[in-house]
Amino acid sequence: MLRMVFKLDMFTPVCESDQPHGARLNGTLERPGMTKKDKEDKHSGPWEIVQASIEACRQQLLQCERTSKMVQDEDGEYYTNEEFEHRAEYLGYLLRKTHVKMQLLIEKTGYVHFLRQYKKGFDAFENVTELTPVPEEPDYLISDPLDYIETAFSSLSEIVIGLDDNKLELAMVERVLRNAPYIVKDFKADPHSEKDIKATMLKFLQRLFADARHEVKISHVFKTYKADIGIGSLKALIEVKYAQDESELKAELDGIYADMKGYAGDDRWVNFFALIYTTEPIATQERIEAEYALAKVDMSWKPIIVHGTGDRVKPQKKFGRATKDKCAT
Repeated sequence: MLRMVFKLDMFTPVCESDQPHGARLNGTLERPGMTKKDKEDKHSGPWEIVQASIEACRQQLLQCERTSKMVQDEDGEYYTNEEFEHRAEYLGYLLRKTHVKMQLLIEKTGYVHFLRQYKKGFDAFENVTELTPVPEEPDYLISDPLDYIETAFSSLSEIVIGLDDNKLELAMVERVLRNAPYIVKDFKADPHSEKDIKATMLKFLQRLFADARHEVKISHVFKTYKADIGIGSLKALIEVKYAQDESELKAELDGIYADMKGYAGDDRWVNFFALIYTTEPIATQERIEAEYALAKVDMSWKPIIVHGTGDRVKPQKKFGRATKDKCAT
C-alpha cells in the first residue's frame, strides 16, 4: 500500500516511496557521487542512523496493524486488544528516540529556524502512541508523529542535496560565529579588545575542529600576513574585529578590505569569515552586507556582525592594604 504523507505547515508533502537524498542502498541512503567505498563507510552516518530509526518505527507500525483487530461499534468507536496496546506503546518509545535523533541531525546541518519549527510541530502531538485507522480501511493505521518525522527528514534531505560534509561544517562555523556573544558569556570572558574575542572563539572552535589554530601565516613576496584563526581541514580563515562605535566600525571594515587582498592567492585558504564584534548595536547584518555590495569586494568573504558585552578599558586592580602602606612610605 502506498501512503501519502500528510502536508504539514512548514514542510513539503512527499510520498513514502520517494527516495530522499538519493536512492536507498540496503537500508542506507545512496547520495549522488558516492563511490562503493563511500557507501560502505556511510552505514553509520547521521543520515543513515535517522533513516534506520524511521524504518524501525515503520516496521513497528506494521506490527501494530497485524495485532490491531479493531472493531467499530455502532457509535463509530474502535476497540483494541492488550497486545496491540503494548505494541503501540513500544512504537511511541521508538518515535521519541527518532525525534531526538532527528533534532541532532537538523542541528548538525545548521538550520536553526528549521529546528525550532520542527520541535514546535512535534510537541503539538499530545499522544505519540495514538494511531488512526485509514478511512474505509480500518486494517491500515496512520501515525501522525511518524508521518511528521518522515516529512521533516525528506524536506531536510531536499534542502541539503549537493551539500557535502565540508559545506555542512562551514555552516557550523558560521553558526558558532553568529553565537559569539553567548559563547563569550558562557566562557565568562570580559572582552576589552579583538585579542580577547579571538582567544575565546579559538578555544571554542578547537573543541569542534582539532586543527583550528591561531595566527595562520600567508606569505607574499615582500610581506607575510597573519590571519586570526584558521581551520585547515575546511580551508577556512576567520578574521576577528572589535568595535565600540561607528567610527571604529568603519576603521575595522577598512582593515577587512586590506585583509581580503593580503589573504588572496593562497589555494590553501578559499573560505573566509569576518567576525565583527561590537559592544553596542551599531549596525545590522543587512547594513554590513549592503556595504559589502556597494564596495564590490570579494564576496567569498562572509561578514558576520554581532553585539555583545565589553569595553576598551580594563578594570584597574585593587590595591591591598600592604601595597597602600608601601606606596604611602
